[in-house]
Amino acid sequence: MCNLKLLLVVLPAALSLQVHVFAQNSPANAAQATAPPPVTAPELPPQVPAANSITMHEALQTALKDNPQITAARYSVLSARENFNSQKSPINPTVNYGAVNNTVAPLDFATGFGQSYNYSAYATIETNGAITYRTRQAREQYHQAQFDAATTGLSLQLNVISAYVGVQVANRALEVELKVYENMHQLSDLTAKRFEAGAGTDADARRARIAFVQERQNVITDAANVNSARAALNAQLGHPVGTPIDVSEPLTYKQAPLHDLADLTRQAEQNRPELQSANANLRALKAVPGLARSAYYPNLVVARDFAGDSSVDVGLSVPLDLGSIRGAVKKARADVKTQEAQVELARQNIDLDVKNSYVNLDAAQKQVATYDGGILQDSEALLNQTRQAYTLGAGTILDVMTAENTYRAVMTSYYSAIGTYVVAFYTLQHSIGDLPDPLPPIALVTAAAPRGAAGASKRKNTP
Repeated sequence: MCNLKLLLVVLPAALSLQVHVFAQNSPANAAQATAPPPVTAPELPPQVPAANSITMHEALQTALKDNPQITAARYSVLSARENFNSQKSPINPTVNYGAVNNTVAPLDFATGFGQSYNYSAYATIETNGAITYRTRQAREQYHQAQFDAATTGLSLQLNVISAYVGVQVANRALEVELKVYENMHQLSDLTAKRFEAGAGTDADARRARIAFVQERQNVITDAANVNSARAALNAQLGHPVGTPIDVSEPLTYKQAPLHDLADLTRQAEQNRPELQSANANLRALKAVPGLARSAYYPNLVVARDFAGDSSVDVGLSVPLDLGSIRGAVKKARADVKTQEAQVELARQNIDLDVKNSYVNLDAAQKQVATYDGGILQDSEALLNQTRQAYTLGAGTILDVMTAENTYRAVMTSYYSAIGTYVVAFYTLQHSIGDLPDPLPPIALVTAAAPRGAAGASKRKNTP
């Protein structure tokens, strides 16, 4: 006698159910008939909380306003500016209070504070030239602080871009995982129904359910990655890491032309604020030997005693060097030589930074190109073919699971490669000290740009 069994086939396009009746000459499998039905997986947990979305430009503007590094840089510039104002001022005159024979008179107005003979004043006029060297040193230190602030701004902008792209990549990875999760959910249901109808095996049903639960775990992991990427972006913005935030711009790829490496290196040596800071520090140190030598020369001292005599005393303050001045001059000269070596080291590091950034961008561009060569379409076509074949009974569940894993790996690697390329592009721009649009200009201080400061950034194509 023929036993009739129902085979449920899910069409991959419409996911509709069709019933097929066929004859099976063998008795029903007892183990299959008594096996427990598949356990429904728990409801998918919330992926990521809702959040306000911002553009990259908005993120950069926010960071340049709220990040503590920028605040510290501004105050460093302010401190250096006030030190410059202080050092270019002459030595303050001094007023002394004391009675005859250096004995302070009674502290009352009649015999003490009110008597002019208890007062004297003197002022030092720096005829040794120290004020000139001191002013020169403070001015270059002020310039150095401005260049250091520019370095902070450039580095912060690159960090914000990296964090922003990190959220974009994490969002894309979650999208891919949700699609695979849904596919495995459908596969698990299909395999369970085929098993209940006697057309599938218990092993296939269990494999499908295990794969479905594993995909749910992957969704949880990728959702956590999104939340972590958001927290990293918030940290760069200077906001609490738990602040709800998301990116409004999707991750896209636009190839940018690679310029000549030699030209990029020359631009870097002209624009990078680190090198300009090192040169400003060198100029500041070159003023120190002259400042130390000025201690050899006398200063003019003008004094006045208010004891009734209106005469003004003029004298000289003559130093007697016992070795301290000579040692200070030698140390200052050695510091100049040290800084000259530091300037050359900074130049070499910048050249190396440009070279590495150039190589990394070229490699990232080639990696993205490998995916555009057809592997994306191949992985998706393979997935669709194996799913359709399995629903028609022409393939195995292992084929479908392998195709799902391949599709996920290819897609997530593709989006990761795009993220790597975008960051590599901006890293190269950072290496030459000229981050392009959509970045705002660096405006950390309202003071005029220091001597030797780089000019306005040129606009360039962005990916």
